[in-house]
Amino acid sequence: MNLRKILKKSSKNKDVSIQDNFINYLEGIGDVLSFETQRKNNRLLLDGLSKINDIILKTFEIRKSNPKKFAKLIYEKEVAEELAINEENSEITKLIIMNNPNKYLIGFSTSINQIFRVYESANDLKNKETKEISLSFIIRILSFLSSGEKNEIFIEHILNKLVEKIVDSIKYNESEQDIPLGLFQWYIAIIFYNTAKKDDSFNIEYLKSFNKYFGLVVRYVISEERDYLFKLFIKSLGGFSISPYEYVANLIWDIKTINFEAFREANNEMSIAE
Repeated sequence: MNLRKILKKSSKNKDVSIQDNFINYLEGIGDVLSFETQRKNNRLLLDGLSKINDIILKTFEIRKSNPKKFAKLIYEKEVAEELAINEENSEITKLIIMNNPNKYLIGFSTSINQIFRVYESANDLKNKETKEISLSFIIRILSFLSSGEKNEIFIEHILNKLVEKIVDSIKYNESEQDIPLGLFQWYIAIIFYNTAKKDDSFNIEYLKSFNKYFGLVVRYVISEERDYLFKLFIKSLGGFSISPYEYVANLIWDIKTINFEAFREANNEMSIAE
């Protein structure tokens, strides 16, 4: 069943909302993906993750042609009603949604959660390859959203969940070598590679959010004294010290030139003083 069939089915069955059918379908895919993760069936995983990716892209196409239908699919009823009064990206709407995005962005958060379910299942199995695959789809969706307009609340939601997974991976993985590179490469992949595209280039209005979350991860790695992971960060930045955005170039230079040992000593001294 594809998105068009879900919408047709909902129009026929008045007892079940469009959003309920949408969520049930996504969660059904997620259940299958979690099972296939256990079986290490990467071919079916790729197929299922591609379906979720396509559904998200098509849903945002609906946003352009039919904003009301998009709202019914994506937002919780209270927010959908608020959108009838205020613009989608109004400060009032943002405050309501960011207070509890899993609830208020229910259609969108459900779709993203299915991809993170694959990551979590793979993490439990210590299956690094499957973790990399799921992360590649998160990066793909972030790239798509960051090339459009008025997507801040959706981007913030994904970045927040992504940073949660990064912190958990650093906290609970026994071996730092088991942590997938995708957890470090998303910033470069989205900002630099998207910028190189002509049609889908990175929208600079989201740069502040990306820098904020990337900076949080770097600071966390250093504060936890994870020297190996910090070197992975430096490696992920590679030769990217030139950027069309001066702030990005400065940020990368600052990270590359951090004296890890000096920072660690200063951090220890602050902890003792406290």
